[in-house]
Amino acid sequence: MDADRKMHEDGDETFEIDGCTYEGFYDYVANRALTYRDDPVYRGKRLELSYGGPQDYFVFRENGDVYYHLLDWGDVTMLKLHGHDLEIMREVYACLNV
Repeated sequence: MDADRKMHEDGDETFEIDGCTYEGFYDYVANRALTYRDDPVYRGKRLELSYGGPQDYFVFRENGDVYYHLLDWGDVTMLKLHGHDLEIMREVYACLNV
């Protein structure tokens, strides 16, 4: 996957991946994620990135916690985000809920 990045005069970044142009990171997430939906198991919202083998997704909990899940043919990992990673994904959550 090759990304062609270009900066606008106002500082906004656009980039191209696999022939598709995105108006920044949040546009990329909104267009490339498989689904964004309620997750009744974890009582939050799920941002599904891939499905099958492997499957990965983020869960945004009602209390503000964010978890990354990776399921790969019997191996299951759930990581609670902290610090800068948590702040970035909280920004993603805020943009998805506009």
